[in-house]
Amino acid sequence: TKIENFIKINDLKSWKLIKCKHQGIGATRNIGIKNSTKEYIAFLDADDHWNLRKIEKCRKIFPFLPYEINVQSGNEVCVFEIPGKGKLGVQICYDLWFPETSRALVSKGAEVILHPSLTDTCDRELEKNMVKATAVQQQCYYVDVNSGGKQGCGQSIIVGPEGELIHEASIGEELMLVEVDFDRVKRTRERGVRGLGQPLKSFRDNPFIDTIIKNNENKYLDDLGKLETPNKDK
Repeated sequence: TKIENFIKINDLKSWKLIKCKHQGIGATRNIGIKNSTKEYIAFLDADDHWNLRKIEKCRKIFPFLPYEINVQSGNEVCVFEIPGKGKLGVQICYDLWFPETSRALVSKGAEVILHPSLTDTCDRELEKNMVKATAVQQQCYYVDVNSGGKQGCGQSIIVGPEGELIHEASIGEELMLVEVDFDRVKRTRERGVRGLGQPLKSFRDNPFIDTIIKNNENKYLDDLGKLETPNKDK
C-alpha cells in the first residue's frame, strides 16, 4: 500500500501500521488509542493537513484555588492556526475569570477562543456573563463548553464578536453547530463593535498602558489576606 511504501522509503521504524476490518471511524480510533504507548495522541484523517503545531500543549494558567489543589499553573497561553482559515486560542475553566489571559490570546492573533470547563457550582450564570463580556472586549467568537449531566450544570454558550448570543445549550448533553466567519472578526476589529468601540486598537495605541500595568500597586491586594477556603464560622 501507499502507507507501507511511505514507511519503508522514509525508514520510519517508530511507526506501527495496524490493519483491521472496516468498523467505522470510531472503532478505528479506539484501536489506535488501545495500541498507543506515548503521552499524546493525535488523529489524522485522509483529507487532513498535518500542521507542524498540530499537537499543542495547553495548561490552565489559573487553577481554581483554594479548592483545586496539587495543580501546577501553566506559564504560556495556547494559540494555534487552522491553515487558510484563522487562529484559535484556548482558555481552560477558571482562566475565564482573568481578562489578562484572553488579552494575551488575542495579542497572539486569536480570533476564536475555545473554553472547556467543568463548572457544577452556583456561579454558572456569572460565567455566562463573563463569556459575553470577553467576546466583546476581545472582539472575537467565544465558544464556551461546560460539562453537563452528572459532571456539571451545562448551559454552554457561543457568543459572536459583537456580543450577540449565537447559541445557548441546556443542562444536558447537546451538539452545538456554529459557522465561524473569520472575515467578520477582522471587519469588527477594523470598524469597531457595531461600528462604534474599537477596544483592541485603543488598547494598542494608548501611550500609558505599559506604565499603568507596571506601576500597579499590590499593597491593597496583599492586605486581602491568605488565599484559603472561607471559614463558615466567621
